[in-house]
Amino acid sequence: MLDRLHTVSSSLKTIDDLLVLSLSDLTPDLVTRPTRNGEGPSILWQIEHMMTIRHKVLQVLRPSTPAQQENSNTPVDLAHLIGDWTILAANMQQALETCTPAVLESPQKGVPHGEPNIFGYINFFLGWHEVYHFGAIGVTRKLFGLAEVADLVRAQHKLQSQMPTALIASNAN
Repeated sequence: MLDRLHTVSSSLKTIDDLLVLSLSDLTPDLVTRPTRNGEGPSILWQIEHMMTIRHKVLQVLRPSTPAQQENSNTPVDLAHLIGDWTILAANMQQALETCTPAVLESPQKGVPHGEPNIFGYINFFLGWHEVYHFGAIGVTRKLFGLAEVADLVRAQHKLQSQMPTALIASNAN
C-alpha cells in the first residue's frame, strides 16, 4: 500500500471495528429512531450515508465497480447491515492496497469541496467526512442513554483479557 494511504486505511479499519461494536447492543427500533426531537438523522441513516460515500469512493478507485443497490424499505436486519458493511469494508481495503500513484494524482472533477485529485477526494471523504458521521453515531448513542463507544471498547478489552488465550485466537478468525 502506498505510504500516504496508510493513515486513511488505518482509520477505516478502526471505524469498521467500532461500527460493528456500536451496533452490538442496538435494536432495529433504536437504529431507526430519529434524533433531535424526531427531525434529525437516525443511526441507520448515518451508516447508510457512510456506505454510500464509501461506494462512490470505491467507484472512483475502481470504475468497474457496479452501481450501488438501492435500499428496499424492508425492516432493518442488523446482521445483514453489518454483513453489507463488512463486505464494503473489505472491498475498500483491497482498492486502497492496490491503488497506484497515477490514480491518486488523477484529477477529480465535480467534487463538492474542490479537491484537486483523487487523493484529496479520498482523504476528505474517508479521512474527515466518515469520522464526522461515526462521531454522530457515538453522540446519538449517548442521547439515547446507551453506553458510549469508549465504554464499549473498554468492556470488550476487559472481556478479552479474561478469556483464555486459545479462545481469543479462535474469536479473531
